[in-house]
Amino acid sequence: MSKVDLEVTNLRLVVNAFRNSVVMLGDRGFDISDLLKVTDQQLEKGFEEQKLIWKVDHLDDENLECFLVMEDPGIIFRSDNMASAMKNVLSRRTEEKMTHVILIFTNPKPTYIEKKINQINRKTDKILKLGLKGQPYLRFQHFSYLEQQTNKTRHELVPLHVKLTEEQKNKVIERLGLGENAMEAFPCILENDPQARWLGLRPGDMCMIVRNSPTVGRAKIFRVCIPKPS
Repeated sequence: MSKVDLEVTNLRLVVNAFRNSVVMLGDRGFDISDLLKVTDQQLEKGFEEQKLIWKVDHLDDENLECFLVMEDPGIIFRSDNMASAMKNVLSRRTEEKMTHVILIFTNPKPTYIEKKINQINRKTDKILKLGLKGQPYLRFQHFSYLEQQTNKTRHELVPLHVKLTEEQKNKVIERLGLGENAMEAFPCILENDPQARWLGLRPGDMCMIVRNSPTVGRAKIFRVCIPKPS
């Protein structure tokens, strides 16, 4: 493959990954109106200048923002890429907001990168649980370019998955009359399940699954996210 062909292939990877990631952000409730206006030409320019980073705010939660960071697909993701991405985000993030960071990079993903991301996420979970103030609220999630080439949630055989807010989760538990250890009464979904990753579910989150049923029309099932096996 020539250098020109490789650049065209990499650009197509970027365009497809970007378009599907925008849909994913929309499914999570973020304002994607500006991202929908981004053209292939703008993506090509950003690809050439290695400036593929966007910031979006949540439609319903003013304390939530997300950065979409895409690395050059022609370069294997390394620790210095991680450091660069964090530096970029930290310089642009809003203080006192929960900042989600979605990283798109090339396969294979080194184990030490995943370990670093997990350390950051565990620290954020602890900060939120303890209600600490003045701490950086960062939560990283990583996808490969190959993962984001298709939107698996739009397949006709995949039922609708919706992440519930804490208020909605509590209402479900109350409506079902569940007391102590209520979360253990629900079926589970692993945090590394494709649908859980698409919605950004963390352990303890709840999602609603809507299936078409020949007897009741639409059946609603609730699942609780649990950690992936170690």
